[in-house]
Amino acid sequence: MTHAPCSYRPPFDADDLDLALLGHSPAVVALRAALATLGRLETNLLLCGETGTGKHACAVALHRVGPRRSRPFSMLSLEGLSDLRIDERLFGACGPLSLAARTQLATVFLDGIESLSRRHQLRLAAALAEAEPPTVRILAGSAASLAEQVRLGRFERGLFDRIGTLQVSLPPLRERREDIALIAPAACERWAERTGLPVKRLGDGALAQLQAYDWPVNVDELLSVLGRACERTHKPVLSADRIRSEIGGRPRRRVARGITPLAQVERAYLLAAVERCGGNQTLAARRLGIGRSTLLRRLRTLGYARPDTGPACERSAAPEALPLSAAAASVAPATWTG
Repeated sequence: MTHAPCSYRPPFDADDLDLALLGHSPAVVALRAALATLGRLETNLLLCGETGTGKHACAVALHRVGPRRSRPFSMLSLEGLSDLRIDERLFGACGPLSLAARTQLATVFLDGIESLSRRHQLRLAAALAEAEPPTVRILAGSAASLAEQVRLGRFERGLFDRIGTLQVSLPPLRERREDIALIAPAACERWAERTGLPVKRLGDGALAQLQAYDWPVNVDELLSVLGRACERTHKPVLSADRIRSEIGGRPRRRVARGITPLAQVERAYLLAAVERCGGNQTLAARRLGIGRSTLLRRLRTLGYARPDTGPACERSAAPEALPLSAAAASVAPATWTG
């Protein structure tokens, strides 16, 4: 099994994926039940959820309960890869599709499927259409609603029909706050096992701090905060002040149901601007009225880094302004189907 690096997980790693599925909230109980049922199928499946909600964890869980659990599982994160890297890592001789086809009955998890260019969408759809009967099960992860992207003409209908027949929507952590009471202590225990140091427990008020925050990067961000807190305190107790300092200030107000968090809207807006400028970050920054360094800093802060396509894209006929509706459409909540 191969894993792409994640900026929000130190000192946790791929062995800690199960933490994302801990909890007794109705949302996560329903999610685990859906995974147990859908895992027994051979059908391709789409996992929709915000960054850090646990799409990789769900893909692993689906594989482990399915009929292909004894066969190879591979994962490739597509977000941020250049077209050349996608050609090499997805379609190349050593890519997961080629390896899976040779080993037969393998499972491949493709995260960030919405970031594929139209050319690669068509190529992947053609590759899946040629594999009859299918020898590879595709589990795809998307932070955007692909059904909405298809409606807007931003995602290839043929590929969506291949991977989106069954869909599972992952709840954001802010909608299952009660689960933090189980995830946080388990993460502290996992940190102690990993480092060989005593377990840190949550002090008075620490859990309340964690549950009051809105976690724009969800469980991944929670693990990051707890990892830093455990590393930076020499006391056996994680205080509320320590948690507050790691979060970075006063917790945000809760987001009303149906309202997209500002960080997610900003991320989608900036990425849409870069996409409309042909991937040229310098041109996108100019259109947005900010410096390129500011754009790159915001993208890194929001957990995204995409290679610049270079000055050649200055010839791109990008618009002077990007409608906010274009970005908002890419963060529309997905619906649970299947």
